[in-house]
Amino acid sequence: MTRRTNQERSWLAVAGMTLLLLLVPCHSMARDGHGAIVLEISGFRNSVGQAGVLLFSSARGFPGNERLAVARLFARIDRDVCRVRFENIPYGTYAVSVFHDENGSGSLERTLFGIPKEGVGASRNPGFRFGPPDFTDARFSLDAPQRTVSITMHYLR
Repeated sequence: MTRRTNQERSWLAVAGMTLLLLLVPCHSMARDGHGAIVLEISGFRNSVGQAGVLLFSSARGFPGNERLAVARLFARIDRDVCRVRFENIPYGTYAVSVFHDENGSGSLERTLFGIPKEGVGASRNPGFRFGPPDFTDARFSLDAPQRTVSITMHYLR
């Protein structure tokens, strides 16, 4: 059994306190941090028009009520793909909906029965069988400086 000297004990105490002080800011930063959400959207049937992208932080309004979205933007489609970046987003749970605004109207065109005439997509690529996806099917967590999410477009008509 080895006995530690006072100097060794002091050194271990200082090392332990230093480690603790280094870890506390990291934990605090992870809890109160902000990050970027990068969207890689593919599967557009052409590069005509633009991609309409809505970011939601709750089920309220998802997927199509732009007034309840945390952020909304339109992005250029290049070679049938689109890359979008949302900056300075607080850590939390989010879901994204996308539509292919082929005619440049600024909104998703629908048939008389409410079926999208233009392409649609959502984070985590849930199915679009009997209506739009739920927030729970499309949600993901932002808990790091950057989160990349891949979305594939679907054309229902």
